[in-house]
Amino acid sequence: MTGSISQKDLPTIGGRSSGACPHCGCSRVVKSGKIKDKYVTKQGYKCKGCGRFFVERDGFEARTYPKEVILQVLRLRGKGLSLAKIRDFIYQHHEYRPADSTILDWVKRYSKTQIGPACERQDPERKCT
Repeated sequence: MTGSISQKDLPTIGGRSSGACPHCGCSRVVKSGKIKDKYVTKQGYKCKGCGRFFVERDGFEARTYPKEVILQVLRLRGKGLSLAKIRDFIYQHHEYRPADSTILDWVKRYSKTQIGPACERQDPERKCT
């Protein structure tokens, strides 16, 4: 069932409401089903301006695991835990078993975009990797 939505229901980017279609910028957007991945379900939207379908934007598009799990992995890796300890922790607390290659992909993908800029703001002289 498709219906009009309010501003608070619109997809968000970085925690703020985008209020517009990412394709054409039109603000006439309606809920239109859900996209279900292996572990994650996201709200789908349809733009009345261009007719295109899109999902909420949260920085973790096309990720199989929930963003909370990915963020937990990044925090644990930042504290220096080994991949085996991270994998065990995630299984005990979230009941997911990401592969080592998946964990390393998350660290490579998100540490530069999320952690790197924050590190540079704190100490511009320090080289962040």
